[in-house]
Amino acid sequence: MFSLLLICLKYVTLIFCFFFRYVEKVILPYIEHVKEECDLPLKQHALCIFDVFKAHQGETLRKLLHKNNVHMVYVPASCTDRLQPLDLSINATFKHHMKASFENWYASQVASLVKDGKPVDIDLRLSVVKPLHAKWLLNACQKVENDPEMIKRGWEQAGILLK
Repeated sequence: MFSLLLICLKYVTLIFCFFFRYVEKVILPYIEHVKEECDLPLKQHALCIFDVFKAHQGETLRKLLHKNNVHMVYVPASCTDRLQPLDLSINATFKHHMKASFENWYASQVASLVKDGKPVDIDLRLSVVKPLHAKWLLNACQKVENDPEMIKRGWEQAGILLK
């Protein structure tokens, strides 16, 4: 039991470290890039919206963001589908298209077997579904790519950006 606890602690530490590096190497440089692109002062404050995942709540992360004039806002548990801009836009669209692709494929498999009078036993092995999944991902990416206003709508639906 003690060794399992140590493994869990190492895993949690790894997640915290990974997210901290992600903020350092991706989020903060992106914020700086946007400030430059929009001709904003370097001291301009920014906003990061996080869910309540533990890796998003560390004191070290809070200090790093505060030092860089980035304010943190947490979306309460079970509310990201209503308050998180990306869950209202890109993530929702992605999930919708992925789910619809799977449902359409599955329904066609069932219909084909029923039509042929065979027992309904759909092969869901990874070797079967993985190539289909890749195709569905590409299709979902195209749907998102073809709607550049989608992100803006997510911010509007979350009440952060006024229409």
